[in-house]
Formats: sequence, structure tokens, C-alpha cells
Amino acid sequence: MLLAWENSADAQGVTQVQEPLSAEFVARHILSSQNLATDLQQRFVVLDGSGSPIGTVDLLDYSPATASADIGIYITPQARRQGYATQAIA
Repeated sequence: MLLAWENSADAQGVTQVQEPLSAEFVARHILSSQNLATDLQQRFVVLDGSGSPIGTVDLLDYSPATASADIGIYITPQARRQGYATQAIA
């Protein structure tokens, strides 16, 4: 699921990645610690009302000094414009 989302055509142009990610890269990313305090980034999966995954929210370049981070959001095309991104950020 994450591999398909990362490499989807609709995500191109809104990501900093220029080439498709490999399954091995995504697997390593999933298995990495993903600790905001130590890695300065963390990924969360967004679920719909039935508990199905419909996207991700990434906190990137976290600054402990200012308690701020960049936010990256991906919501699947069929789940867009339904308030999921707004709810995830809240």
C-alpha cells in the first residue's frame, strides 16, 4: 500500500522524490525507528471511519527548539475533499 502511494502518479509533483521508490527502500523506511525526538521525522497513517487506511501524514524536519515541523500529507484520490486531511492535522 505505501509503495503504491509513494509511487502513484497523483503524488508526483508534490513530493521531493524525483524517481520511483523501490520496495526495499519503503520496507527499510517502515522498519526504521520513526521517532520524532531522535529522527526529527515521523509518519502517521490516516484511517477512514471504518478503519481503512486512506493516506499518510508526515512530520518532517522537526525542530525541538521551536516545536515545529514541516507537514506532508497524502490522501488517496477517492478519499479527498472529505475533511480527512483537516481532521488528521487537528
